[in-house]
Amino acid sequence: MNKPTVFGCVSTSYGIQEIMVDCLIRNGFPGFDMTGLPGTAVKEARERVKSALRASGLGFPQNRVLVNLSPSNIQKDGTSLDLPIALSIALCKAVQSCNGNFTGDIGIMAVGELTLEGRLLPTRETNGALEKAVSSGCQLCIVPEGCNVPRMPGLFKADTLAHAISICTKALGGEPYPSMECSKTTQPIFDDVIGLETQKTALAIAASGMHGTLLFGPPGVGKTMLSMRIPVFLERISSHDRPMSLILPHESSTASVLKMLMEFSQNRPNGFCGGALVLDELNKYAPKTLDLIRDVVDGRAVREAGDFMVVANLNPCPCGGLGSRQAICSCSAKRIEGYWSKIGKPFVERFDVRLPLEESAGWLVCGTVEGASSSMSKTDSYYIERAVESRERQASRYKYIEGMSFNGQLCRTPKAFAFMSKERELFMKICQKSQSNARSQLGTIALARSIADFDCRADVSEEDFLMATELRRYGLGDYYWKSLI
Repeated sequence: MNKPTVFGCVSTSYGIQEIMVDCLIRNGFPGFDMTGLPGTAVKEARERVKSALRASGLGFPQNRVLVNLSPSNIQKDGTSLDLPIALSIALCKAVQSCNGNFTGDIGIMAVGELTLEGRLLPTRETNGALEKAVSSGCQLCIVPEGCNVPRMPGLFKADTLAHAISICTKALGGEPYPSMECSKTTQPIFDDVIGLETQKTALAIAASGMHGTLLFGPPGVGKTMLSMRIPVFLERISSHDRPMSLILPHESSTASVLKMLMEFSQNRPNGFCGGALVLDELNKYAPKTLDLIRDVVDGRAVREAGDFMVVANLNPCPCGGLGSRQAICSCSAKRIEGYWSKIGKPFVERFDVRLPLEESAGWLVCGTVEGASSSMSKTDSYYIERAVESRERQASRYKYIEGMSFNGQLCRTPKAFAFMSKERELFMKICQKSQSNARSQLGTIALARSIADFDCRADVSEEDFLMATELRRYGLGDYYWKSLI
């Protein structure tokens, strides 16, 4: 059985270092182990690789996966090993399933960062990887699409992980990867989510205007699943190629988070982002990390990385029972307040949409459920069409304002406020007794504007402001049906 050898490259104090990535899939409890002195960013690659393999339709092995990075005495850091790690796992699985069908045994040099959707992003080690590939005699070299590199024999450019694996299997003389056809199908956004029509509409409005969104609810209601659909939705409605998204593991240090955000900013095509920054289980992030992310959202810590949508989720209380009809919350009001205060009012206020999820809101399933009718459900094409039209209105409105493309950027670019005289007048009429601060007022106006744009209306109505106020009221004392303050 011929097993291809996969190589990658990392930056060290001595220059570019070639790394051999070896994978072993063995029987045992499902898990993902990595040896060979992986740094923080390389350890975090485990989540990116898992998500990319699944999003590409390739699947992650349901066995014990061991990846070794050789030489083992060199510290490896950075995101350039994402692609070689994913290739090594996928090819190892393919070798086992093909039972020795590969006719070639070649060296493969690969370099690139992976997004959650399986897209490939360039890294600064690309040129160094080409030099190492020539010196080590690798017959195949794969780099992300868009890299400005000279042509050479055996060099291929891939835009997705599925494309990269297809190149490898073809070069090795094996059969196409069994799940490769699945990667060509369009990944559903809300089509396989039955029910929750109000929540899906709110998420589509938030994505169209790039409003920060916080989902909270009891365990199992679909918070993480819906959060991970937002990057896919943003990709489908973007007028730019491949908006980049990033998920931040909550065990990351503040320094590691800053490094990832800086690389996230520098690798954007043409200075545009338009993607999502996903924060799963928000309450598990360190306070210093949340402060850093807040500064990035405001355009202070990493100014170029501010044009993205922050999507976060968490349980509503320490025990997770608040809002559940199937469980009883055992937390006191003081304990719930302390739970939310760890996130902090300044950070919560930066979410224009705070969306509670409950079991009683409707069916939430993926796939087909016998007896569950989806006749009232709107299709993905409906949400995409509305969101694209909304963005066209926003682009026309802000075309003369530098650094402003979406309604959700109103708090970062207050000068656009001068163009919203009708919205201000209506806001003062409806919310004249409001005790909210300036940021909350701007957020309410921006969200009401996005609601009107999503409904194809030129003017904001009173109902739009009432809906915007309702979507913003949670998280600062109001949780579901009762107030704790």
